[in-house]
Amino acid sequence: MTFIICPECEKQLSDQANDCPGCGAPMKKKSGFVFKLVVSFVALFLVLPIAGKLLIAQKSPDALTMEKNRLKPVVDPAFREAYAEEMAKINGLSWRYDEFENKMGRGMIKLATVNSSNEMEFAPPYQGPQRARFNLRQHPEWGKQAYLIIERGQFICRSHDCEVLVRFDDAKPVRFKGANSADYDSTTLFIDGTDLLIESIKSHREMFIEAQFYQEGRRIFEFDISDFKG
Repeated sequence: MTFIICPECEKQLSDQANDCPGCGAPMKKKSGFVFKLVVSFVALFLVLPIAGKLLIAQKSPDALTMEKNRLKPVVDPAFREAYAEEMAKINGLSWRYDEFENKMGRGMIKLATVNSSNEMEFAPPYQGPQRARFNLRQHPEWGKQAYLIIERGQFICRSHDCEVLVRFDDAKPVRFKGANSADYDSTTLFIDGTDLLIESIKSHREMFIEAQFYQEGRRIFEFDISDFKG
């Protein structure tokens, strides 16, 4: 039996008494409901999560794998492929075709361009990631031309005798003569042998072009040419 103090007369009495035997004041007993409520909350926030983890731990590895896979979203493979193709077009990694009229009215200029799939970064003052762009042009005056363009940097080709190595898929590299542009723009390099390049592009999926750059040595740009429509 536990003794308590009467709040009215401060006499000691049993905690089981309904009234104080000294002054007759009624005694308020602690409600069992509040105690039960506290216990319920403890069980809800502490005991149940622990029990849940124990149940999951008892599952077999296969059951756990199936449960995780069930929660993973499923993406249609066809959608993935279409999305990849669309992103490649946005980034210029697949061929782009343009046609416009010569400003002097001498005919139409047709242009097919593709950006390199890899990026290159040179030392200052040409720092920053960049891609090369390979171009095939059909010009009403100059005929068929193939040339490479970079955003920043300098191709080393001070004469018509410089060389460019081109490799298709796993074939051996082929040497092509290079030439700078008529205005001596160091970011543009023309490649002789356009007809041979076009025929090779039609029958291959990848093209690698190695050229020499000022203070950077020889660098290689890679191109996905699999969707060429020449």
